[in-house]
Amino acid sequence: EVDMNYILNLNILNEPGLKIKDLDYPIQVNYNDELIINFKLESQPLVKNINIKINKIESFIQEFQGTKEISIKTSPKHFLDNNINIKITYQDENGNSYETSETSTILVTNLPWYAHILRLFAIIF
Repeated sequence: EVDMNYILNLNILNEPGLKIKDLDYPIQVNYNDELIINFKLESQPLVKNINIKINKIESFIQEFQGTKEISIKTSPKHFLDNNINIKITYQDENGNSYETSETSTILVTNLPWYAHILRLFAIIF
């Protein structure tokens, strides 16, 4: 008779809980000006394949752990519906996918005549 013992090391991961912190942007921006949106991402465990989508603007980060400062320079024309929609998808070390999002408002001013038409389409669609 042979007794066999196996020892398995299991690493159970909790959801990484990536957080969007310190969102900073002007409350009001001129249509022709540059818009800078700053925020921090925080995650205690390592996260990978981080896809950041702000309205129609996308950015990608391979991986990070801890705090990561993000600065996006863009045009206010992407925010004609007066919303900043941040959607972040990412994976943990085991490849499980997660998503977090945040929405804020912004006022885009001094729109040219054609931007009013674009704004209408942005709100409808």
